[in-house]
Amino acid sequence: VASKVVSQVILIGDMPPNTKEEVKYRRESEHGESYWSRTKFSKRTNSEKEISKLKNKDIPVNAFYVSDDAKSSFQTMSQNGGNGGICEELDIDSSAGASRLSQLVTERILNDVGGRGTNKSKELIDEYRKRFHTNKGYTAD
Repeated sequence: VASKVVSQVILIGDMPPNTKEEVKYRRESEHGESYWSRTKFSKRTNSEKEISKLKNKDIPVNAFYVSDDAKSSFQTMSQNGGNGGICEELDIDSSAGASRLSQLVTERILNDVGGRGTNKSKELIDEYRKRFHTNKGYTAD
C-alpha cells in the first residue's frame, strides 16, 4: 500500500488471487527475477500480505466477484481488510450490475467525504438516494 491517502480498495475479478507458489512460478517463468528486480514490482508479494497492510491502515476492501470461482477468496479479502469492506457478486451481463456497482462506489465515496459513519455521511448518502431513486445500497454505520 502506497503512502498516499487511500480510503478504500475496490477489487473486481473472476478468479481467486495467485498463491505464493503461483507468484513465484509466474515471476520466474515470465522474464525472470532479474527483470522484475528492475521494476516497481521488484518485491514479491501476495494478496495476504497486501490485505494485511490494508487492515493495519483500516482501509476497507470492497470486493466484487464476477465468477463463483472467486467468491470465497473475495469474501475472505473483504472480511480481512479494514473495517466496513463488502463483498458482492457483480453481474457483468446486466445493466443492473453496472448500476449497482456505481451506486455502491458512490455511496462509499460519500461516506468517506462526510466522515466515515458520521451523521454528515448519512445525510449525503440519503440525499444521493433521494435524488437518484435508489433504495438498496451501502449503509454507513
